[in-house]
Amino acid sequence: MFGEGHWMGDGGFHMWLYWGGLTLLFIFLFYLLGRTFGNSSDADKTPLQILDERYARGEIDHDEYERMKTDLSH
Repeated sequence: MFGEGHWMGDGGFHMWLYWGGLTLLFIFLFYLLGRTFGNSSDADKTPLQILDERYARGEIDHDEYERMKTDLSH
């Protein structure tokens, strides 16, 4: 029915194989990008790094930052 060189052959099976493979490829790429560029977890950070980030975001004021920094150094 289809001429020579028709890349999808009989249609059904090859179409599912193509789109399924492409979907899996995109899922894998998003997974890798999420691991590479995603937020690092707090488990990978030191307490001082977390404190610095909280101060930078404005969650704590300067006095509280200094007090907590002193507490961490003891």
